[in-house]
Amino acid sequence: MQGIRVPRESPAGWLIDAPAKVNVCLDVLPKRPDGFHGIRTLLCPVRLCDTLVVRPGPADTGTIKVSVRALNGSVNAAAVPTDDNNLVSRALRAVFDQVGRKPDCRVTINKRIPAQAGLGGGSSDAAAAIVAANHIWRLGLTDSEMLSVAAQVGSDVPGQLSGRANLCEGRGELVTPAAVPAGLPCVIAKPRAGLSTAEVFRRCSPSAEPAGESATGRVAMLLQALQAGSWRKLPGLVTNQLQAAAMELCDELRRLAAAFSQLPFVAHQMTGSGSAYFGLCRNHHQAKQAAAWLRARQAAWVVATCTT
Repeated sequence: MQGIRVPRESPAGWLIDAPAKVNVCLDVLPKRPDGFHGIRTLLCPVRLCDTLVVRPGPADTGTIKVSVRALNGSVNAAAVPTDDNNLVSRALRAVFDQVGRKPDCRVTINKRIPAQAGLGGGSSDAAAAIVAANHIWRLGLTDSEMLSVAAQVGSDVPGQLSGRANLCEGRGELVTPAAVPAGLPCVIAKPRAGLSTAEVFRRCSPSAEPAGESATGRVAMLLQALQAGSWRKLPGLVTNQLQAAAMELCDELRRLAAAFSQLPFVAHQMTGSGSAYFGLCRNHHQAKQAAAWLRARQAAWVVATCTT
């Protein structure tokens, strides 16, 4: 898998970063026979990340202990499960089941990515756990096998295995690398309120547009505009079909979007199913200024970052 991350060894244990993501475009397609909506999304990781510390135990006892440490005020560590409801725990059990072994490890998730934000923190943590386990225990899983394990854990996990930009289709498990330039400045903000992904999807109106050349062409145009810095083309190409439904559910999100509209972003929209919102900037100075303006005027968590 091109560009896949490798954990690094330290006195505290094996460390691996789990980047947040923004959805630069997100189309929702009609429900599939399995009951899931189809999606088409350009998923871009950013420098904001959680960091997992993985410490292997002395024996294969089947024990996984997960703890969570909040590294900023946007994260409520007490609200993050530490049992098998945590995606990291589920990912580790799935990857060891794949090879017929029992894990024995402790994992500390150092959280910087807020939950219920559409930033993919939990899914990215799970993807990082799969990559770390394969490397640390020398399990020998191929890229396709890791993708298969990731799809079992959650729809958003396969697209975050590589830590690079991807076009994700199907339920999110069909992953194609996308050449999004690293270092594109952006600002991400989140209101205090979170949103339920399931509720946002229930309220959204799926696209009637069939997958095919027109859809592929729009994504290609978006990628070309990002690569060339054709900022004037981006507002019509940066879209999120879940945004209208999310705004019906969250007044704070509407107010945040209105605040973004007062600033000279190249393009801006909600990421994922919300409630985080992001804007692309022409340069890092503009991103820092916009973030400072939003912090001063909005009761929201704000960060200036960039694509990786």
